[in-house]
Amino acid sequence: MKTSNKILLVLFLSIFGFIVITEALLSAKYGKNDYTPEDEFNTYYYYQQNFINIHHVYLNGLAQCQVYTADTTKLMLEKASLSYAEFYVHADTLFVKGVKQHSLDAEGKAVHSPQEVRLYIPASTTITAINSNIGVDGDKPVTLIKPRTIILNNSNLYTRYYSNRDSVNRYFDTLTVFAKNKSGVYLFHNDYFKKIDIVLDSSIFNDSNAKIDDLHITADTSSTVVVNGTNIPKLNAPAIGK
Repeated sequence: MKTSNKILLVLFLSIFGFIVITEALLSAKYGKNDYTPEDEFNTYYYYQQNFINIHHVYLNGLAQCQVYTADTTKLMLEKASLSYAEFYVHADTLFVKGVKQHSLDAEGKAVHSPQEVRLYIPASTTITAINSNIGVDGDKPVTLIKPRTIILNNSNLYTRYYSNRDSVNRYFDTLTVFAKNKSGVYLFHNDYFKKIDIVLDSSIFNDSNAKIDDLHITADTSSTVVVNGTNIPKLNAPAIGK
C-alpha cells in the first residue's frame, strides 16, 4: 500500500473512532439524564438582572432578543469580552439598547448589538421594538397562554426564532401587533393562535401556515400580507389607503 493511502486510511480511522467514542459518551449521558441544569448554564453564559414593577419594555438596536413569558421580569445578557448592549429603568419602563462599537464593520453589525438578549416578562407587559429582531415563544401547555401586545418600528418579529431547533407545537392567546416602517411579522407552521390582530404600515405579515382561529389584519397599500390555506376564510382584512 502506498504511503499516501496509508495516511488517508489512518486519518479516516481516527475520525471514525472519534465519532464513535463521542456518540457513546453522549448516549451514556443521555441514558443517565446527565444534563447541565438550566440555572447553571444561564449563570455561566449570561449576566442576569431582575426587576419589579415593569409594565413596558423598550428595545432598540438589538440583533437578537428572545422573549419568554414569566411571572416576573428578568433580563439576561450574553457574556462577552466587549459589551454591546446596555439597559436602564425609567419609571415603569425597562430600556434595553444596542451600543455601536467602532470595531464593528461587518454589514448590519454597526446598527445592531450582536449580543444575545433574553427577556423574561409577564404577558401583560407591552413590548416596543425599534431596529431590532425579536422572537416570542408560545407556551407548550395551552392552559398557560395569555394575550400579548407588541409594537414594531423597522423591526422583525418571529414566533419561532430557532425554527430548525424547535418544531414542537406552541400555543398563543391573542397576539396584537402594530408594525410600521418596513417591519415584519413571521409566524411558524406549528404555532396555534386563538386570535391575531395585526396593523401594518409599510410592513409585511406572513402566517407561514400557522393555525389561527381568528385573524384580523389592517394594512396600507405599501404592506404585504401572506395568508395560506385554512386561514383565508378566517381573515377579516379591511384595507386602508395611503
